[in-house]
Amino acid sequence: MGKVLLSTGSTPQATGIQFQDQSHNVYTVKANLEVIMAAGSLKTPAILQQSGIGPADVLQAAGVTQVVDLPVGLNLIDQTATTTDFNFKNKRGGGQPITFPRFQVRSISQRTSLSR
Repeated sequence: MGKVLLSTGSTPQATGIQFQDQSHNVYTVKANLEVIMAAGSLKTPAILQQSGIGPADVLQAAGVTQVVDLPVGLNLIDQTATTTDFNFKNKRGGGQPITFPRFQVRSISQRTSLSR
C-alpha cells in the first residue's frame, strides 16, 4: 500500500505520503517542502494512480476518484526477459534483486472463450 497525499483546491499539491510496512502498520508522513517519490518503473505509476493521479478511464476502472489528470503509466513498456552476468566472490550475494512482473499464461481454450 502506498499513496501520495494531496492538498485540496484547484491546483492540488503533494503534501506527504502514506505507506504500510510488512507488519501492516500504516504510516503517514507530511512534507515541509516537497515530496519526491522514486519507487521504480513498475511501482511509481501504481502508487500515483492509487493516489488519484492519472488518466480518467484507468482510475475510473479501478474505482479511484481522479484528482489530477496526467498520463501516468501510459508509456510503460514491459521487458519480459533479461539476462544478467556477474560473479559471486567469497559467498556474498550480488546487488539488488531483479523484479519481474508476473504474467499468467492462459490455455488455448481459455483464450478462445475470452475472445467470443
